[in-house]
Amino acid sequence: MSLNRDAQQINLSLRRRITAGELFALALAFSAAGLFLWFSPSISYAFFDFKIYLNTAQGIFDGYYYAYWYLPIFALLARLPLAVSYVLWCSINILGVFLAIRVFGGKAIVALLSYQMFYTLFMEEYPE
Repeated sequence: MSLNRDAQQINLSLRRRITAGELFALALAFSAAGLFLWFSPSISYAFFDFKIYLNTAQGIFDGYYYAYWYLPIFALLARLPLAVSYVLWCSINILGVFLAIRVFGGKAIVALLSYQMFYTLFMEEYPE
């Protein structure tokens, strides 16, 4: 399979109807994010990535090794309640993966149901 590079093909890929498999994969990814948030208080070990991101709004950069142009996004997310900011951040990640798949002609079911997608959602979350 080759990547979409033609503007017309990318446009067609973006306008294509969502298949039942893609809808299932999106629903499962969003459900996983919800379950991770629901069970976060009962998980005995801390998931700290998202907390590190939000700490940058207070000028704490310990463990932050990412692009500094993300900082305004994290500053906005830090103003929201934790559950809302987590759901918003996970939604951006899930929809970003889905958009990239659509643009470049990949298989949404494979990417959204992959270990890496769930690992990303799980590691973004942390208990209060």
